[in-house]
Amino acid sequence: METFKVDGGQLELRVRGNGSPLVLVHGSVIADPWEPMLRYGNLLNSHQVVTFRRRGYGGSSPAKPGQTLSDEAADVVALLDHLQIDRSHVVGHSLAADIVLQAVIEAPDRFLQICLAALPEGARGTWRTPS
Repeated sequence: METFKVDGGQLELRVRGNGSPLVLVHGSVIADPWEPMLRYGNLLNSHQVVTFRRRGYGGSSPAKPGQTLSDEAADVVALLDHLQIDRSHVVGHSLAADIVLQAVIEAPDRFLQICLAALPEGARGTWRTPS
């Protein structure tokens, strides 16, 4: 996996496929939940798929002390900046649904469409607009 530096750390990432950019953000516990879908589906024929390992997963840097949803959302936007992607589709799975929604709130012009998948039970709109 490729790595890039972001806000005092580094994140692992992988870019595959061709077409409209699509960022897949994993939730907790499993860093690479997308692999079976990418291996056996045809998503890579229609999209440039970007996966990355959030802080604390795989070879990415450990989570920052006191890390917030805004911090994780900033990592998603920094990933787009690093790859020079102006606008992307984005999917957030489980906890990452919160991260994706926060990224869209803070940088709405960077996203084409969002998909929030498998939201955690009891999720409560904890998102806030930037100050």
